[in-house]
Amino acid sequence: MSFDEEWSAARATATAGVTMRLNQVPADPGGGGGDLELNQDHIGAIGSEAYRLHARLQADGKHAATATAEAAAALTTEGFASGAALLKVNSAW
Repeated sequence: MSFDEEWSAARATATAGVTMRLNQVPADPGGGGGDLELNQDHIGAIGSEAYRLHARLQADGKHAATATAEAAAALTTEGFASGAALLKVNSAW
């Protein structure tokens, strides 16, 4: 079987069970349509969780900053150029 024949057979098999594909929702003159709903309570809950996550990342990430600064100082003391680079990355982060 040639590649073209095999490719045609694979496409036919893949599209055999497909009856319709939508690229958009049809226009609804009534203004309704989708079943998605989002209200202020949902937005508030998401915002609250995002704020808590941000606060934890700020607090929990500080231990890594201290350890990285110590590692950068040790590398610099031993004459490694990567110590200064690590300190620069730590400051930027």
